[in-house]
Amino acid sequence: MFVSTGKFFWKAQAGNMLSLPLVLSFFLVLGIRDATNIPLNLEANWIFEMTESPRRWSYFSALRKSIFVFALIPLYLLLFVFYGFIWNWTTSGVHGLYDLALAVLLVEALFFQYMKFPFACSYLPGKSKLYIFWLVYVLLFLGYIFIPRWIEPYFLARPSRLIGFYGVIILIIAGLWLYHRYFFYEKNQILYEDNPEPALLELFHAT
Repeated sequence: MFVSTGKFFWKAQAGNMLSLPLVLSFFLVLGIRDATNIPLNLEANWIFEMTESPRRWSYFSALRKSIFVFALIPLYLLLFVFYGFIWNWTTSGVHGLYDLALAVLLVEALFFQYMKFPFACSYLPGKSKLYIFWLVYVLLFLGYIFIPRWIEPYFLARPSRLIGFYGVIILIIAGLWLYHRYFFYEKNQILYEDNPEPALLELFHAT
């Protein structure tokens, strides 16, 4: 990753040096998303199941805040220091703020309409159907990496343009927050037990 895909060396704001935070944040958030499906303590969900109220969004809002504070912020602080030494601190700050906003959007995308109680819901392997949707996942990964990298020089050339960019990001996050808080989690129950697909149940009963 220290070698640019362009004709500049690794100190230039080009090529793979712009993609490095996107790659790291993608696999970090994707790993957390997958880890939430695996129960850390399955028996711990009974108290939440018994006391569940219409304020279900508070659990998933806390999950998002935890990812932001304990995963994304430490990662981007390290990247800010790293890029500050090899570039300059102003460019490193703009670069970090731009990619951090995209990482927050990635969290919202991966946890959109997320129903399972995190870290305390039963786990069934194979529900992600990676063998079917692997091409979709690869294309989404490539889009997340390359499209922002092509656009970022527009903001590096004039950092004040980040104001409009952050305005759009805030509107998107606010819209998703309102949708989840006042509509989705008000109408849907939290999933505490991950049930198998109906086709598998039919096959089991048929045998």
